[in-house]
Amino acid sequence: MAMDDTKKVLLLLPKRAETSERSALVETFVDSGSLLTLLSSKDHQIIYGRRGTGKTHALLYLHEKN
Repeated sequence: MAMDDTKKVLLLLPKRAETSERSALVETFVDSGSLLTLLSSKDHQIIYGRRGTGKTHALLYLHEKN
């Protein structure tokens, strides 16, 4: 596949988790360390990070799994 074709395919991918299909989010989520254990806690939490780091992806995954 030529580089131009690769760029065209990448442009078709959803840029934000909230616009993605929920099933795709569940299938593509990769738990790094104990993230899901921490997010599953009943304690209050604040999740922060730069744009594109997977905050929404992780929360939507957790929502679909529960």
